[in-house]
Amino acid sequence: MKKNIIMILEQDLIYPYLDIRPYKEAETLKKSGYDVDFLTWNFFTQNYYQSIEEYKGFRIFRLQYKKLNKFVSAFQYCLCFINTFLHIKKNKYDIIHCHDTLPLLCSFLAKIILGKKLVYDAHELSTEMGKPRIISVFFKFVEYLTCRYWDLLITTNKQRTAVMLNRYQITDINSIILNNYPKLDYYNFFNIEKKTDLLIILYQGEISKKRETDKLIKAFKNLKISYKLLLIGKCKDEMYFKQIIKNYGLEDKVSLLQPLVNTELHKIMKISHIGIISLDMNILNNELCEPNKLYEYLLFGMSVIMPNCQHFYQMSMEFPDKAIQFYDEIYEVSTLINRIDIDILCNLSQINSDIIQNKYLWNNIEDKLINKYNTLFGNI
Repeated sequence: MKKNIIMILEQDLIYPYLDIRPYKEAETLKKSGYDVDFLTWNFFTQNYYQSIEEYKGFRIFRLQYKKLNKFVSAFQYCLCFINTFLHIKKNKYDIIHCHDTLPLLCSFLAKIILGKKLVYDAHELSTEMGKPRIISVFFKFVEYLTCRYWDLLITTNKQRTAVMLNRYQITDINSIILNNYPKLDYYNFFNIEKKTDLLIILYQGEISKKRETDKLIKAFKNLKISYKLLLIGKCKDEMYFKQIIKNYGLEDKVSLLQPLVNTELHKIMKISHIGIISLDMNILNNELCEPNKLYEYLLFGMSVIMPNCQHFYQMSMEFPDKAIQFYDEIYEVSTLINRIDIDILCNLSQINSDIIQNKYLWNNIEDKLINKYNTLFGNI
């Protein structure tokens, strides 16, 4: 008999962009014989989506509320708790697969009261993300309260797993690590097109002072080679960053772009030589990061320049020289780029891609999820 799974997300699955990690987990479980639905919490300011939507064989149920002031939002979150519990009860799911800390409390109550199985899929160290103190304390309380009742803990790397197990003094728990490896089916990256006449450098993510994007732009004013820097992501202060670009005379070399759909982004990654990752390393979650961009950049034959994350040193040794470079301060990026020969980058691009395809793909680790699910939940 098929087991029914409800995956709960604090945000929408497919809008504004597909949330890859829960989707590929759902695909893996579905092909193994499980029925999977999604329940998402949507607090919108402009867009209102269908309350029930079919997406590639999955049903998405949405709890949607218009985002107002903080007092009303707190009340709306309470409604989400109640309606999540009622949805689980009504649809008689066997397994609650919770992808975020905020819905974890009501998922826990559904386990206790309704006798369901509970999976906590911790994509991040949610208590160590630089959020307001009251939120971090609340998340720690929720994880502490519920951790003895997790039937399965899923994390993204062994470093984050160690933090969680040590913090809550957990010694006996079923857990697996599912790294943020790319799933090959999602990419059309063949015929990688790297040209040698212009170095194309890609940054994608939040464009803000917090991510030191202004310092990154400043670092490029001293770059002596022919290049194009593409900054792709949400930017709340676009005029500020455009002015910085203008002040340094980089209008022809640095471009600000809004977030792109994956198909368009992949076209840019095909022709790009270097991908830059920028993180606030004062936050533990970032220090122990598991960036999907690292694997995607390498898959597309790019070299990567990223913060000094020691747990990636060993992985970097598996790649050619300068395929993965680390910096302590963002201004060092230009120095690292000046040391790179564009012809060598183009020659090594297929090697980088091949290494990812041989070792660092979701297809190589998804059996861990299937086997653990079958072992723990096969007889419920």
